[in-house]
Amino acid sequence: MITRQPIVISRFVGKQRKYSGDRLLDLLRALRNKKNHYEDMSDEVKRRVGPLAGGYLNYWTSKFPRLLMACYDAIHDCGVEGNDRFRGYFESSS
Repeated sequence: MITRQPIVISRFVGKQRKYSGDRLLDLLRALRNKKNHYEDMSDEVKRRVGPLAGGYLNYWTSKFPRLLMACYDAIHDCGVEGNDRFRGYFESSS
């Protein structure tokens, strides 16, 4: 289960776009958009999420440890793993 975003992040991500906070799509958009606009975040938020690359990734994976598998399951459950965008993640390497 994916839980709601922490309050400090929720306040910041809603400035430009409204996120309900209870949908996987909202969480993925927030993660992507905040990475792309990292320099626009307040110093307080930057301290909480850590530096880009390692710190940012660690922040999100610690808050949402099942996020990667939730995405994998959603793609598989929707039957779109054969889509060009996702095929490489689902094909066997052997």
